[in-house]
Amino acid sequence: MSGQPSPSVPRILVIDDNRAIHTDFRKILCPAASGYLDELETSLFGPSESIPIHVAFDMDSAYQGQEGLALLEQSVQQGRPYSVAFVDVRMPPGWDGIETVSRLWAVAPDLQIVICTAYSDYSWSEMTAKLSHSDRLLILKKPFDAVEVLQLAATLTEKWRLLQFSNQRLAELEQLIQDRTAVLRQTNESLQSEIQCRKKTSDALSESEQRYHLLFSKNPLPMWVVDLETLAFLAVNDAAIQNYGYSAAQFAAMTVVDLHLPEDVGPVQARFFGDQRLLPTRNLVVKHRKKDGSVFSADITSCPINFSGRLAKLALAVDVTERRHAEALIREQAALLDLASDAILVRD
Repeated sequence: MSGQPSPSVPRILVIDDNRAIHTDFRKILCPAASGYLDELETSLFGPSESIPIHVAFDMDSAYQGQEGLALLEQSVQQGRPYSVAFVDVRMPPGWDGIETVSRLWAVAPDLQIVICTAYSDYSWSEMTAKLSHSDRLLILKKPFDAVEVLQLAATLTEKWRLLQFSNQRLAELEQLIQDRTAVLRQTNESLQSEIQCRKKTSDALSESEQRYHLLFSKNPLPMWVVDLETLAFLAVNDAAIQNYGYSAAQFAAMTVVDLHLPEDVGPVQARFFGDQRLLPTRNLVVKHRKKDGSVFSADITSCPINFSGRLAKLALAVDVTERRHAEALIREQAALLDLASDAILVRD
């Protein structure tokens, strides 16, 4: 038996094999069905001109433990759970109150239970030994007082409501933690990916630096990088320092013009500032002067590059002084052969 509940009305389940008990509970807990609460209030506090404030409950009745369990399962499935259950301790021939409460809590652990008993069938220690949720268990002795029932119902339904609110907030907090954990996990995965990417970049840079060290710094031929705007040396290798006699600091204070003879400065500047300055250079033979003043012929090979964001040229110099001297000697010998009047024969 049940009235029409509203979402704000607490739901109470009464399980007792005595139908008269259900009538008493309904008079106390459902004041809209009778004037019993008004009479009770008047008997306790006397007549009052103010409008009485009644606590109303939605009450369902079950006469055996099995029937009460079925009602509880139905209420949970419908999303309209009971907050308090008043359970008789003796309900032959079915489950007793302790067995019934145990089965109710298996479905709804938060349900507040009031054991109604006229006899000392179980001691409190025996009850708590059989039932785990002792913090949700009270005992009401029969015959019970109406005010005591009303107070228990009001207090326990509020306790149940606060427990549901607390559980809801806890669930929201756990969900928030799970969401934050997922975000942190994704962030950590992104960071790990970024770390791996940077490690690969670092390894590639290290490998590039090693290649640069082998191909530039340790190249046996003089090499340098020249800024195309200022003609200053941006970098020189060890061979250039060794062959030209200038230190790295001295090269850093010089321009490429300083390596050329005064009469060659004009053509040099024309090559660097002319229309062809961005074109690669091959087989360009020029005169270079070392720090000690000696002059030699250098075959220059160069190409434009981007050096730390600056437009520059990478150049390699080969000393061809001996080669050019040998070539001149060959040309001289060939000329002498052409002028000879005697027959000349070359054989193996």
